[in-house]
Amino acid sequence: SHHLLRAGRPDDAVTMVGQGAEVAIATGAPNEAERALKEVIGAVEGDAINALQILLARSVAAQGRYRETLEILNRIDVNGLSLVERATTDAIRAEALHRGRLGSDQEIAEATKRALATARVTGSDILILRALQITAEVAADAIDLEGLLRLQDTVHRMRDESSSDEVTALACLTEGFCLMVTGAHNAAITELTRSEGILQSLSWDVDLRMVANGLGICHTNLGNFKAAEAAFKEAIAIANRLGDSMRQSHSYDNLAVLYDDLGWFERAAKAYRRALELCGPDPTPRQTASLLSNAATLSITLGNFSEANELLNSALEIAYESRVSSLIVAALAGKADLHVARAEHELAWKVVEDLQATTGGKVPLDGNAGHYARLLTLYTWATKGLDAALDVLNAMTSRGIGNRLATRLEIRTFREHLLTKHSKGSAALGVSIIELQGLYGVLARLHALGLNPLVKTPSGRTISGADWVLKRYPGVRPEPVPLSVFDELPSRLMAGAKTA
Repeated sequence: SHHLLRAGRPDDAVTMVGQGAEVAIATGAPNEAERALKEVIGAVEGDAINALQILLARSVAAQGRYRETLEILNRIDVNGLSLVERATTDAIRAEALHRGRLGSDQEIAEATKRALATARVTGSDILILRALQITAEVAADAIDLEGLLRLQDTVHRMRDESSSDEVTALACLTEGFCLMVTGAHNAAITELTRSEGILQSLSWDVDLRMVANGLGICHTNLGNFKAAEAAFKEAIAIANRLGDSMRQSHSYDNLAVLYDDLGWFERAAKAYRRALELCGPDPTPRQTASLLSNAATLSITLGNFSEANELLNSALEIAYESRVSSLIVAALAGKADLHVARAEHELAWKVVEDLQATTGGKVPLDGNAGHYARLLTLYTWATKGLDAALDVLNAMTSRGIGNRLATRLEIRTFREHLLTKHSKGSAALGVSIIELQGLYGVLARLHALGLNPLVKTPSGRTISGADWVLKRYPGVRPEPVPLSVFDELPSRLMAGAKTA
């Protein structure tokens, strides 16, 4: 297209760049497509501009630059679009709003419904599956378990009725996502692995990165920690090839959570720092608020309460300004933990009440699930006694992404801790399983919160959770314990993330 343009053949250049951009975006070179498209768009006029702008929006979205994606879409004259072009722009808009968290829950839901409706009118299985994937992600955020199960049935049926490799790959990806979110992690790995093989043969890197990240989450939840680490690193490598710093940041965030659970505190801090760096000059509310809330958990374990407070205040401000309930839940849960760690229990209970109001009493399906269950149980124990707390815990089985092995063992050991406090049991079994799995970060977290089953008196919290683990298990974690997660918090990042 470049040479055709230089040769004075703009119509041929438009045709060629359209064909080349389609391939480049799908196979992991969206940045190349972007450069070529911008050159041609700047040199031609007429009806072809709309089609090229749609491709440009796709190439920018594939790099995770969602604000810019929306700006490009807003320049397109929708009146001149074909049905397929309209469905494509609706799908790109829904993706940008949701994955960038650049709209309220209602705005994202409406955009997603519109994308699915227009895709169905086209009859294109590929467009329908693209819209269904975003629909599934929105349903997960809304804690819509029934909706996820219906979506799972729909994509399973589409896969069985099609002989297309492309349809099979995308259907398995969405079915795997639904299974992962609803807690069927082994089944999710089967579907995601099937999708992975086809996507590798097609070189569809954008979708392949999503598969790798999903496999990392599933393996983390099942306790396959080496496989999880490898999957997250693969997701980071693919996102790097794509030039997608936002998705690199997301996978580094997931990797940091894994290292935190395992008690690799320095590695976790380094991963969080890298995730923060990769948020770039134009961070999205979704990624930044989630990252800051997760990093604050490590700050609490390190005993750096002032840093945790600063991180959580920033996360909460971003979450409230973006009006995204899942981000608000994550930040509030962190605030409640910080108050518990400081023994400010009355303040903690007020935050837990805000949490209940935010979720409407539903247990989240994302990474906040186990956190929410523990906090609500602790609140019930303090306000209504042991029996009521155990009833809450028994009724609030964590599901989905948040139901990772570390969370299950943390809640089990916490339950045993409550029973031990009332001379009705011993926490030895829960602790021994945690030790067997090497999840020393879980014990450090419980210690930081004053819920350490191996310490009988509050005086046990005179050192941080991280330092207590290294004192009790010398040599298990040879890395030094960092004093903080971040050396400093860039004000530029905070300001950028709050702009929806």
